[in-house]
Amino acid sequence: MELPGPIVKSGEIQPVYLKYCETCYIWRPVRASHCSRCNACVANLDHHCPWLANCVGQRNYWYFIVFLIFLQVCCFFLISTSFYHVHKAGLNHAKAACFLGIYCSICVPYPLLLLVYHVCLGLTGISTREYINADRNEGNCLLQDVCLNPFNSHRYGHNFKRQWFRRRGKSNISMLARYQPGDQRFNVIEIGAI
Repeated sequence: MELPGPIVKSGEIQPVYLKYCETCYIWRPVRASHCSRCNACVANLDHHCPWLANCVGQRNYWYFIVFLIFLQVCCFFLISTSFYHVHKAGLNHAKAACFLGIYCSICVPYPLLLLVYHVCLGLTGISTREYINADRNEGNCLLQDVCLNPFNSHRYGHNFKRQWFRRRGKSNISMLARYQPGDQRFNVIEIGAI
């Protein structure tokens, strides 16, 4: 069986190629990619998050960003209340609170850097997957703004709004639909596959 070649659609700056997914047997929409862990094509796939055991894409990217923001808020709240408790009760009476405050202080930079990274990606109008692929193929050209990104409008506010506040789109899975033989919603999920 011979697979069809790419279809060219006009982008804002340069042509964009639609690819055929050999696993799902569909023409993938622009910026969609196939996730091998979820075994599905995901619209505007940013990355597969192992901690959420889910792909982050068009329909849940905003929720992922809000999750990172509230994670930072909770960490700073935990640090401040822990050290306040240590200050009021004394170190001898609040050893657990001291340990928790120090541990959270050590852990807080990593999700903060992830949030800053996604803010920078949002300002340039690219996804994590596009950044990694461009960095692997062409060096660090996205940060130097020398490689062409058809989705970068070169206006940070416009890119940011389009990346973080875009419409979620309609789900292709109807959770209220009746069961059909071979329905993916009722497949058993193997923990080792995630």
